[in-house]
Amino acid sequence: MEKIIQTLLHKGIELYIDDVQQLKARARKGCMTAQLAGLIKDNKSDLIQYLKSKVADDVQAVSTDIEPVGDLDIIPLSSAQMRFWLASESLGQNTLYNMLTAWRVDGPLSLPLVEKSAKALLQRHEILRTVYVETPSLRQVVRPLDEVDFRCSVHDLCLLNTQEQALECQRLLDAEEQTPFALAQDAMLRIQYIKLSQTQGILAFNMHHIAADGWSMEVFTREFYAFYNSLSKNCDVVLDALSLQYKDYAVWQNQLMESDGFQLQLDYWLKHLEGCPILHSLETVKERPKVKQGIGKRVVSTLDKSVSNDLKKVSTEHNMSPFMLLHGALVLVLSRHSNSSDVVIGTPVANRTKKPLEGLIGCFINTLVLR
Repeated sequence: MEKIIQTLLHKGIELYIDDVQQLKARARKGCMTAQLAGLIKDNKSDLIQYLKSKVADDVQAVSTDIEPVGDLDIIPLSSAQMRFWLASESLGQNTLYNMLTAWRVDGPLSLPLVEKSAKALLQRHEILRTVYVETPSLRQVVRPLDEVDFRCSVHDLCLLNTQEQALECQRLLDAEEQTPFALAQDAMLRIQYIKLSQTQGILAFNMHHIAADGWSMEVFTREFYAFYNSLSKNCDVVLDALSLQYKDYAVWQNQLMESDGFQLQLDYWLKHLEGCPILHSLETVKERPKVKQGIGKRVVSTLDKSVSNDLKKVSTEHNMSPFMLLHGALVLVLSRHSNSSDVVIGTPVANRTKKPLEGLIGCFINTLVLR
């Protein structure tokens, strides 16, 4: 059945089971020939049974609930944590995975309350005070808050003129961004305030990617404001209690990777990515460095409203999301310029498939391979 399904996919036809357990097909215009329709009809019962079993295996692999693990002696790393830890070990202390964000402050700011708010976040999210040690084996250790040396650094630039402030401010932010985290001993959060006047400044936060992702930054921002506003008004903060911590997810994921359902998914990806190119075939102006430098550039382009509306119209007509359409266009461009029909692109996914994970700070992000 797998061979039939793959043959149909190559012909632009996708089979699936709908909500009432009926066999359905999605096909690009003109792809469903009489011969292929006959192939599906002749094998309908077996195809339904096969697809149902695949769905059941996938559900089994991800349906188990995440439970609090309490105080374990050895807490394993999640796959995301392991990636960043290995990168740190292989490259030495580096700043490739620092996540620096800076806020412009206009108005009075209480630095004691900033520090208290940050410590409240450290208390609420254990991952921010988690370190990574190798004795007796590689594990993550959640440090008690009273053992964490945490304070907000302050730089007073009030005596400098505007031009000098701008230069010094940028120098301080660059220096912070280029200061590595020691994964075995540091809190995974640093804060500094650059004071420009009595009512203006820059509040900068730096987190390591091993403890946070893009989604986490939204959680951090929202909760920091909640803590700061509540403390400034001398009232209790109103936040939903966290039923899980990141360590619970890490333990759950490690247990999941030992299950039969996970092995089935792993086998699927190993099969479908077999023989894929390790590097793209595009010609480059400069030779690719042997060691990753982290000095690439970002190209940003903006589409005007009319083009954007036309793209949305095309994607709707072909039952695609705008992402699918733009991804297809990018693949076509890469294929033509590399003279290759085998194009592999990675795209980040949030990977927060369970509701209790949505309010956590932590690195859940994963890369989905699109071939």
